[in-house]
Amino acid sequence: MTAERRLVIVGGGIAGLAAAWEASHRSVEVEVLDAGAVPGGKLRTSPLAGTPTDEAADMFLARVPDGRALAEEIGLGDRLIQPSAGGAAVWADGAAHPLPGGLVLGVPTDADLLEGSALVGPHDVAATRAELARSGPPLTADCSIGALIRDRLGDRIADRLVAPILGGINAGVIDRLSLAAVAPQLDAAARSGPSLTAALAAGRSDTTFSGVAGPPPAPVFHGLPGGMAQLVDALRSALAQRGVRLSGGVSATSVRRRGGRLEVTTAAGSDPATGAGPAERIISADAVIVATPAAAAAALLEAAAPRTSARLGRLRTSSVAMVRLALRPQQVLAPPGRAGLLVPHHSGLITAAISYASTKWEHLGGDGLVRLRISVGHDGDHDSPRLPEAELVTRVLGEAAMLTGLDGPPVDVSVLRWPEAFPQYDVGHLDACAAMDATLAEELPGVRLTGASYRGLGIPACVREGRAAAASAVEG
Repeated sequence: MTAERRLVIVGGGIAGLAAAWEASHRSVEVEVLDAGAVPGGKLRTSPLAGTPTDEAADMFLARVPDGRALAEEIGLGDRLIQPSAGGAAVWADGAAHPLPGGLVLGVPTDADLLEGSALVGPHDVAATRAELARSGPPLTADCSIGALIRDRLGDRIADRLVAPILGGINAGVIDRLSLAAVAPQLDAAARSGPSLTAALAAGRSDTTFSGVAGPPPAPVFHGLPGGMAQLVDALRSALAQRGVRLSGGVSATSVRRRGGRLEVTTAAGSDPATGAGPAERIISADAVIVATPAAAAAALLEAAAPRTSARLGRLRTSSVAMVRLALRPQQVLAPPGRAGLLVPHHSGLITAAISYASTKWEHLGGDGLVRLRISVGHDGDHDSPRLPEAELVTRVLGEAAMLTGLDGPPVDVSVLRWPEAFPQYDVGHLDACAAMDATLAEELPGVRLTGASYRGLGIPACVREGRAAAASAVEG
């Protein structure tokens, strides 16, 4: 693709911006279209009691290199920080119980570290020892997370250790989620030999969800002192310096092929000259990357790529709301070293998880306040995230009184909602994505899909997939 050619990226979340960054290193004109006022997607930071606090993701995995590599390339490498606490607990039997040590994505790798945990029993310790010595065949095909863990380690470990971490809190969900798509680290270990746990123990470089208090021995996560908005702010600035056009407040309505080129039609709001609108714009392009959630991509491609659109429409999502609280220290119990509390769905509460943000990040407690980020909603709970704001806050505060000892009104509170924003990767998801890509290549050559809906959740995966889509678009 020469300098005279144009790449249009629809969607300015981290995947779309990473795609633009990759393309900006090549001889191609790049424009990013985003419906939001400022590109950046879900990575937003806003004040809570006067302190910038993340609204969604507040960190990314260190062991997956793509997030750190991007941060370093845009000049943020020396600003990356790691959490000051990594301990987590699960609410079970009316109390918060620390997760045992030696877990990788909830899977135990050391039976001795399970001894004495209130979350499991002697049978689970024995099952872990048996799995460590397993001599059967390795995994050869995708299966649900639940199928693998229940078969190898039993229901209790599946429901109390793995499901709270990988299943969106709802234990039953792991019985439909794809091992290969949701937990590639576990999938690779299960395929490498007879014992899942032995393979994880041999290669264990982190205990991401350990119950051990204090900082981990090596960085497991990276964050930024200014929040994740600092990442997208720096990326937008770097893109502008490279000549990438960032168009916020622009909604793409269709993509089609005409006369050997692609056309992206947009509605950009009211015409500034007449006050009437929407003002339509047609952008000609040689390649297009659609970096929106699957539902938006389905609508965008419906006319020109109906079979792809139909496949996109079958991908499942879940909704989440977040209630952020700023509290005085005497109002809440924040155990030392505890970064989070996971609340299983069967507990009957709408709270799904509590992040002790000011324990995890020292800079969020510099004014002496305790900051909590409380998540509501998961796969299977479509109603709680949609509750009226006053009712949602009242219920969360009531549950926080039981879960954290909250006493008295918060100093500050904010509510954020992410409707149908979190993809759910069912068994066979990666095969479905491959089929979707092939169909799209037939229906609308030159258009590619990328983002969290397809091949990886989290910032590093979105960065990796965005950059790969850009490389393919430019080279194709």
